[in-house]
Amino acid sequence: MIRNKAPMAGLRASSQKLLTRVGAVAAMGALLLTTACAAQTGAAPAVTAAGTAKPASLTIAVPFAAGAPGGMPLWLGEKLGYFKEENLTVKFVNFPGKPAEAVGLVVAGQADLTITAPDTIIVPTAKGDNQGLKWIFTPYQRPSFAIAVPEDSAIKSAKDLAGKNVGMPSQGPPFETFMGANIKADGGDAAGTKVTVLPVSPAMEALRKGDVGAYIANRAELKLAAELTGTKVRVLDMPGTVEKGLAAGVMMRGDSTADQRDAYTRFLRAFLKSGIFAQENPEAAVKLNWELYPASKPSDQSDEAAMTTAKIILDTTVDEYRPTADGKWGYIAPERWTAYIAGLGLGGKIADESVLYDNSLLEKVSDFDQDAVRETARKYTS
Repeated sequence: MIRNKAPMAGLRASSQKLLTRVGAVAAMGALLLTTACAAQTGAAPAVTAAGTAKPASLTIAVPFAAGAPGGMPLWLGEKLGYFKEENLTVKFVNFPGKPAEAVGLVVAGQADLTITAPDTIIVPTAKGDNQGLKWIFTPYQRPSFAIAVPEDSAIKSAKDLAGKNVGMPSQGPPFETFMGANIKADGGDAAGTKVTVLPVSPAMEALRKGDVGAYIANRAELKLAAELTGTKVRVLDMPGTVEKGLAAGVMMRGDSTADQRDAYTRFLRAFLKSGIFAQENPEAAVKLNWELYPASKPSDQSDEAAMTTAKIILDTTVDEYRPTADGKWGYIAPERWTAYIAGLGLGGKIADESVLYDNSLLEKVSDFDQDAVRETARKYTS
């Protein structure tokens, strides 16, 4: 349950500006976190498989702003030395709130990787329009979206949304399909549900006034908005089949070459290290993010207030980073893909569902000493 736990002096007055800066976190269902630089701490770097890897330059298209707290692990490899260890030069192209444009850049061959919800490729493929993308990694093992209602709402579960007005950042996949999957799995019918598009900060007031009965967004952004606006909301439990669903992940073109796949593996390894580091030392991650992207630090807040807001997003996001029960990072079993596709109402529409994903990179992505990364993070001092 998300609650306004304590007065947050100095935060609410600037909440609208802050939420505008980080609003695109919702589009991706939450995203991936940070690592530590051995050169700065004096500790030995974690063991990697980079060795004599070929130098590579990558372009990553992301649907959120540079420095957005939820996306820190994507780029902090630059600050922390992980890209250098992997012999990578990485450029980020940002499309805040425009996931379709980020995906389109990869489809067009103008970027190497993007971060997006699985619906982005499932829905068009089911309609006979395979975009040629492959899902290759996710740090999540459950959806990163959530459905929030006012704390005293009569809405108790997803089926109660039927016929209601539900707010979300954008229509269509992934938010509208997430809503439909929840209602269907809970035994309801989404046919009469109305969708209202609005950003997360105004959505909090809309919930209080009753203009919308519920709001769907990324968990981290919902928590931040509730804290900053003093809105008491309750998050609906997901039906079991939806709980086992998919969140945002990294995608590449299916025709990527062997050299490109090797470079992507090295980038994902740096990315995963960063996420593990952030779980251990989120405050250090935030400070390093500000050093890399000074504009991401709010200028209208004290350092303490800015750190509080950034950590709300970072902590909520990184808390969702986890491997499978048997310790595999990034793996989604084929039967989970099948169940998720069926939950979208598209079961049987894709003859060969394996065209959607490629698990061949995952073993090497995890080829490093995770305990060493955590130890480095715990000892890290700026």
